[in-house]
Amino acid sequence: MFPEKIAKSHLLKLNRMLDDIARASRDLDALRLAYQCIADEFEHELRCSADCASATGVLGQAQAQRCAEIVAAHVALKSDIELSLTSGTDGKQVCALQSLLDTLEDERDALDSDLRATQRSLWKRRPFAMEDPP
Repeated sequence: MFPEKIAKSHLLKLNRMLDDIARASRDLDALRLAYQCIADEFEHELRCSADCASATGVLGQAQAQRCAEIVAAHVALKSDIELSLTSGTDGKQVCALQSLLDTLEDERDALDSDLRATQRSLWKRRPFAMEDPP
């Protein structure tokens, strides 16, 4: 199944990269859904307020779109890794694939951090309901 001209260390690294891509894609799907929920909530608030005309974009939509783009990049990268596993590769190619994966993971981490900050910001903006004492 695996070509003779692929080093065992490259084989291990490429398989680890495939595992990382699978995990990251699941994380990105969850991030995309969270951002889409924020966008839906924010869009609803805009419809209910008079500031609709001044809004240029809905909070969360661009981030949700970027999550989807990164998942698509993962699919392409996974294809390249699988091709390397079947046809063989060298150290330079493995490093290039790892570098691309690292870049995508950095973007995912930034989106995750931004999501947490956005959620905190939205939580602070929500009206605070106080109950009357019994």
